[in-house]
Amino acid sequence: KDRALNKDTCEKFGVRVVSDATGKIIKHLYPYYDRNGVHISNKIRDVDTKSFESQPRGSLSKAGLFGENLFNGGGKYITVCEGELDALSAYEMMGSKWPVVSIRNGASAALKDCKAQYEWIDSFENVVICFDVENGIIWNDKMDDAACS
Repeated sequence: KDRALNKDTCEKFGVRVVSDATGKIIKHLYPYYDRNGVHISNKIRDVDTKSFESQPRGSLSKAGLFGENLFNGGGKYITVCEGELDALSAYEMMGSKWPVVSIRNGASAALKDCKAQYEWIDSFENVVICFDVENGIIWNDKMDDAACS
């Protein structure tokens, strides 16, 4: 129930939580899969500090986008978000019907992540890029690079 996300959404994406002795959620675990659908890594986020552990468990180097393993390539729309929680929220906002994924390492890695998954992303008719607005900047060079590549 953390962040008011539906339990079904978290289960679909394989997101797990770690709770303390009182039942308070203290960590989120976001699973990442390779192109063959094999679970190869987890990113672990501390809920209080909103920061990720410096190194994910396992290697992200061969991982696809967060959630990519859940959706076949092709189709009318794909939404690419900046973060895992953004992807879960966007999936729910769109009625849990349309594919939504997240890049692996934030806006600074958007171009690299999108290029690595270009063929899969390009199989959709429309690509919606949904990145955070930070410091009042709505569109920055990193987003432009990801959108235009």
